[in-house]
Amino acid sequence: MKNSVINSKSFPLLFQHVIIFVLIFLLPTGRSYALTESELQDALLKDTPYTNDLDLNADGVLDVSDLVQMDKSLGPVVNFAELSSNFQEGDGTAAVAVALSGDFSGMLRYSIDNADYSVSVDGNTVNISVPIADNDVMAEDQVKSIRLEADTQNPPRYRLGSALQHILWIGENDSRWSGQLQTGLLSAGFVLDIKRSGSNWSGSLHSDGFGSIPAGDYAVDFQVTDTKFTAVIGPITVNAADTQFNEGFERTIILESEPSPDSPHSFDPDLFISGNMTDTFTSEKYPSRTVTGSFTLLKGLPDVPVIESELTAAMQ
Repeated sequence: MKNSVINSKSFPLLFQHVIIFVLIFLLPTGRSYALTESELQDALLKDTPYTNDLDLNADGVLDVSDLVQMDKSLGPVVNFAELSSNFQEGDGTAAVAVALSGDFSGMLRYSIDNADYSVSVDGNTVNISVPIADNDVMAEDQVKSIRLEADTQNPPRYRLGSALQHILWIGENDSRWSGQLQTGLLSAGFVLDIKRSGSNWSGSLHSDGFGSIPAGDYAVDFQVTDTKFTAVIGPITVNAADTQFNEGFERTIILESEPSPDSPHSFDPDLFISGNMTDTFTSEKYPSRTVTGSFTLLKGLPDVPVIESELTAAMQ
């Protein structure tokens, strides 16, 4: 076999060419053999006489299996499983999946916004964990760029694929919500500043002084579970001078959302909430009066002015 050439009987010539060009696309610039992959490809395509340095798998035949052997020796190809992902500030940790074309044991290098990190791999998949800070500061959504980095060892133990960058979107969970109360033909706009830390909700109702709520910020008591949202606003003191009846009163607004197959309520804590509203007025001069209706809350419209309509007519 020392003077043998390519065994073309094992692989038809056209099939050999297809395999070779596929592997040419996959092979990186790093090498672990004395000869280059280009030299081996040329030898296969040109029927170069057999030599020991070309027979990488030592089977006595120069064929595409030697190119496959070279490809295996260069280590697995690493890619992100997806090019982007979305998480919320309250999620705590973002897990970003990386897929490898073969088993690998060692450290995989990556960077987040140009800061270098590494993660231990033992197999053909791994998750890059990105901690998410959950505070009570209103800010813009965060965007982070995660990039797979080349192995620094020589020869490299893994190769970078084409999907080497991942965009991580982190939604802000502290935000200003634009709200609307509806009772009969009357409606009133309002603003809730909601701050969330884990499962805890806090915040306040902000009023610009238009309508029936005096200017100021009023504490809101939230009771929120995975399936139910309750917000108690008030009691809000309205002075006599601010009413058309010259009689002061207090009002307490309760917002409740509990979606079910039998209710039209919506509860998406990161986008939109709707449900029932009760607005109770109490004063010394008039009997206590409760008005019922509905409400909607839409997240993230801090620059849209909200003007209240008069609700004091409900006291008449």
